[in-house]
Amino acid sequence: MKVKNRLLLMVISYVLLVSSVAAATPVQQLQEANQAYQDGRFEQAISQYEAILDEGYSSVALYHNLGNAWYRVGQPGKAALYYHRGLELSPGDGGLQDNLAVIRAGFADPISPLPEFFLKRWWRFTKSIFGINGWAIIGLLLLWGGFAGLWRWRTAPQREQRKKAFIAGVVVLLLAVLPFVLALDGMGTNDRSQKGVIVAGTPNLYEAADTRSAVIRPVPPGAAVLVIDQIGEWVKVRLENGETGWLTRDQFEKV
Repeated sequence: MKVKNRLLLMVISYVLLVSSVAAATPVQQLQEANQAYQDGRFEQAISQYEAILDEGYSSVALYHNLGNAWYRVGQPGKAALYYHRGLELSPGDGGLQDNLAVIRAGFADPISPLPEFFLKRWWRFTKSIFGINGWAIIGLLLLWGGFAGLWRWRTAPQREQRKKAFIAGVVVLLLAVLPFVLALDGMGTNDRSQKGVIVAGTPNLYEAADTRSAVIRPVPPGAAVLVIDQIGEWVKVRLENGETGWLTRDQFEKV
């Protein structure tokens, strides 16, 4: 019996040890990649950062550092791609926005972003605070709180208590609507997300889905595009300055 107990303890200890090592691995890899970056070994840092991403780990800092490493090796398109991916997690990150501004400043033909309506910016930022799951959980908690208030309204012995419970229940139920709307809109945004970045070359933006049509402008690496239509391998995109035209799907990478 003692042997069996000892064996069981050894198995449990081994599982816990393996789990703790596996959990620490991304952190250790990130530290090693950061050290490689600080030492000027940018290509090694890129390889290590991307290996962390391949394991399913991501963060604003990881995307920021990876973008910086690509910029250091002369790849502004790749750098912009990861800056934009970081902004998907934290839309208000000033460091990422400043780095994108540096890349845009290097365009031979400027592409200045149109100013974003402040309510749209606020809504996008609010969605990112807790994410889809977080807002859904908050909505469920408020929903249960509202039902609890209505239940109290039905069961409270005094009229004044019932009145307060009814008002509180209705108010909390109304408040539950906002988190659910934020969660649903976040899900819809993920499904509709067609934002991309030109990562290499300087493809031409055409007036129609045909290389024989007029060229609107060349699009530099690092420029962001938003897909608004598609015909076969051709996609109609909108640049950050509002210009629209056609590119082929292989000329940009999805954010």
